[in-house]
Parts: sequence; structure tokens; C-alpha cells
Amino acid sequence: MVDVEIRGAAELIIKLNRAAGLLSTTLVSTMKDANEIVSKEASIYPSTTEANSPPTPYYVRGTGTQTSDAVNRMESEQLDKHWQSTVEVGAGEVIGRTTNPVTYAPWVHGKTKQVFFHGIRGWRWSGAILDAVSDRIVSLFGKAVASVVRR
Repeated sequence: MVDVEIRGAAELIIKLNRAAGLLSTTLVSTMKDANEIVSKEASIYPSTTEANSPPTPYYVRGTGTQTSDAVNRMESEQLDKHWQSTVEVGAGEVIGRTTNPVTYAPWVHGKTKQVFFHGIRGWRWSGAILDAVSDRIVSLFGKAVASVVRR
């Protein structure tokens, strides 16, 4: 027969519970930082093209379609300025979402709805934006978890 005695189990459980709380807080904070990275990347406009230069009609970024020397449709909703992020905490998960309520955002950045000419002019669809930042986000979470483990 073998007897096994565990000493300090109660203290270990207390420390693990504290670590779980710290991990949850850290993951929420890190997800907010990750969302900020996505928002900043998504707000980058491609270089201007012939679509942004005369002759009319042409699109003036931040304003709208210039139809003549004196008339602009003023339909710009300023896509770059309206990225919004949320963090949801569920049972065993932290979910970050970055969205844009601008009405034409799906046709500029959407995976299935992006209009071909936006892609040709350098607008990245959402998956390409995520690809551009994924290594930074993975690194961010790796450092966050390592900091919790060190504590």
C-alpha cells in the first residue's frame, strides 16, 4: 500500500482561483488591445487612384462624389473614423469584435460583398486585414498569458 499526502492543497486552490481571476481580467484587457490593432489596421486607406481625381465625376475622400466643379453629393460617411469594438465574456471564452456601421462598409471590406473595383483599387477585405495583424495579436496574447503565469 502507498500513502500519498498532499500538503498545501488549500493554499494552491486559493492561488489558482486568484490566477483564474487575473487571467480573465488580463484576457479582456488584451482583447481590447487586439481590437484596437484591428481598428487601426482597418482604417488605413489605400493610395488614391484615378477614381479620386478629376475629371468629374470623381470621389473626394471624406466628402463624397464630385459631380461638377460646384456640386459634391456629400455621401461620405468617413469609413476610417467609425470602427467600433466590443468584448464579450462568456463561459470559458473572450470574444472580440470589430465592426463598422457605415452603410457601405460591406461593399468596401466585406468578404462576400466587396465590389470588385474596391479590391482593384487596393481596399482590403476583412480577412486580409486580419491576416495583416494576426501575428501581432497572437504575440500580444502570448505575452499576456506569460505575465499571468509569472505572477
